[in-house]
This record gives sequence, C-alpha cells and structure tokens, in this order.
Amino acid sequence: MQDRARSALLNGGIAVLGVALLALFYGLLTRVTHSDIALPTASTATPGDIPQVEVLNGTGVDGLASQAREFLAARGVDVLATGNAPNREEARSAVLSRTGDLAPARRVAAALGIQDRQVRAAPQPDLLLDATVILGADFRSLLPFAPDSSR
Repeated sequence: MQDRARSALLNGGIAVLGVALLALFYGLLTRVTHSDIALPTASTATPGDIPQVEVLNGTGVDGLASQAREFLAARGVDVLATGNAPNREEARSAVLSRTGDLAPARRVAAALGIQDRQVRAAPQPDLLLDATVILGADFRSLLPFAPDSSR
C-alpha cells in the first residue's frame, strides 16, 4: 500500500512539473513569435532602453511641448527638456536623431504618431540625447493632441 501511495505522489509531482514546463514553453514561444516595436514601459525598461529626448514647440500654440512630455513619459520615454524651437512656424512635426541611430527616434515618432519619413538623422552628440522632437503645425494629427480622448 505504501508503494502505491508513493507512486501516486511521484506521478502527481511529475504531472505538476509537466504542466509548469508546458506553461514556460508556451510563454517563451509567444514572446519570441509576438515581438513588437512598442516602447518599453517605465516599469519594464532597462536604462538603455529608455529613449532620452527633448521636445520643442515649433508652433505659436502655448503648452504643446508640456502636453507631449506627459504623453511620452507615460509611454516610457525620458523627456529631459521642453521648450520652443528656433522656428515657431514649423509646418510638419519631425523627430531628429541626435546620435545617428534612427531606431530610438523611430520608436519615439511611432509613439507620437509621426510618420517615419519625418524621422531623420541630425547628429549632435554634445546634446547627450537620443532625439529631438519638433512639434509642427500638423500637431492636431498627433496622438497626444487627437480630438478623441482614448489615447
């Protein structure tokens, strides 16, 4: 009788480990097959994953850079500075890569809803930033300023 109980206990343990192994395998498989290019969240990002940017308002509308800062911060982007662009009559919003690596700039542009063709390299290593966001007259088409509040 004791051998039967021991055998049942071992079989139960093997079954539990088997289910746990299947769950781990499923998690690995879905992580590998469902990779996305979304920005890391503030809680899951490592310091090297968090783009560091400045946001400049290239319009005459006050407060846009601050709104964009809040929007980006909620999406895991470190906005180090906001201000006005030298030109306050920018027609189109753009993201400038300050390191020459377009990947972080493209991720920031995607988070804002700025088209990829508006991302360009403009290296300026002394700024110690990944990118500069310049908000233009088309800001109403960007996600932080969309008329619907479902952002």
